Amino acid sequence: MPTYTTSDTMVSKTAVARLVADGLAKEWRNPRTGGVRHYIDADGLGAIIGFEQTYYHTGNISGVSYIDGDGDRVSVAHSRGYHRDDKTFIEDGTVYCSWTPYGANIAELVARKLAEKEADRV
Repeated sequence: MPTYTTSDTMVSKTAVARLVADGLAKEWRNPRTGGVRHYIDADGLGAIIGFEQTYYHTGNISGVSYIDGDGDRVSVAHSRGYHRDDKTFIEDGTVYCSWTPYGANIAELVARKLAEKEADRV
């Protein structure tokens, strides 16, 4: 099982509903417990934190970048790219993310960006 970083900043139910409505997150319900998670894919991360990932013709990752909390574009070595087994999801208002390039807390970055977008809408 992967290790996840978590956000201290909580994501509102309204923000989660907007992600789902915009097609940036998909809801998953645990059939045994009824717990709900909202999974964010690479396209969703692109809309939230400016995540970009490019590929070689072979399908291997050639480059990865995202925009950090200061607004700077951060380039990440291709070997630290967002792979198929990496997951980002929201559960009970907390963001969980298994992708931690160079120790960055992407979960907190996602939560803060979502909070900023909600504040801009008010």
